[in-house]
Amino acid sequence: MLIDVSVLGVSGYAIDDWLYKHHRISMGLSDARHILAVLSLGTTRSDLRKLVRGLQDLVNQLGSDPSILPAISPMPGIGTLSVDMAMPGPAAPLRPSRNGGLRGG
Repeated sequence: MLIDVSVLGVSGYAIDDWLYKHHRISMGLSDARHILAVLSLGTTRSDLRKLVRGLQDLVNQLGSDPSILPAISPMPGIGTLSVDMAMPGPAAPLRPSRNGGLRGG
């Protein structure tokens, strides 16, 4: 379950660390804007309740003291990003390898 946490003003990384430290909840992945909870056939209602309680506690803690976690830095706008390609995309799968042969895609 992918959860967008950007509205909280802190990174998913910081939330991941906080949830583990305070509730022993380990996220599958996290990034600057999200946390990913991995659910499976073995996930119980109790597990989900623990996650909900942990997230509610986090929101309450942030509401009373936003400084408990570092504020997220602003993300760059898509218009400010650029890419410098080393070679055109269609040529990449057939570029020479280090041992002299060709790498297939």
